[in-house]
Amino acid sequence: MAKNTGEVDPRLEIRWPRLGLPLWDAYKRLDRQSVMDGIGPITLAGIHAYQSLYRVRFSEWELDVLQMFDRIALEALHKAA
Repeated sequence: MAKNTGEVDPRLEIRWPRLGLPLWDAYKRLDRQSVMDGIGPITLAGIHAYQSLYRVRFSEWELDVLQMFDRIALEALHKAA
């Protein structure tokens, strides 16, 4: 949304604690599937592929945070449309 409109959802504009940056960076690198009306959510297969490629293993709370990021981003994207 920020690239298309110049607006960033305020929930995503926070100062990240140093220890949270790797998770935010991972979220930004996760692959998305294209769907009929734009982009779809990040899939579990995409998360699994990321973990295999980068040799990381997300904990349960990290997976919850990644899904929360994704919900916020998709919600903001659909509001802009």
